[in-house]
Amino acid sequence: MSLIKQVEVSDVEFAVVFTYTPYKPGKFTGPWEDSYPDEPADLELEGVYLHLSPACHDVDLTCVLSDKVLDKITEKLLDMMESGDE
Repeated sequence: MSLIKQVEVSDVEFAVVFTYTPYKPGKFTGPWEDSYPDEPADLELEGVYLHLSPACHDVDLTCVLSDKVLDKITEKLLDMMESGDE
């Protein structure tokens, strides 16, 4: 399921569409065959926009933003999701 959050990076506010899968702890007790490793949190950007409005045709900026900016957006979103800051 896609989520939408507002994220500010370098004084620019972006509307970000993304998917998020929370961290899932592994199981390391009991019989060996029932054990499984931790699964880290996963966040995938689907689109980055200056604003989301049905009245305007937004352009996905993912292709034109630098990797550094996309990494900052991803980092801020992960922090928001892991802290429960919705």
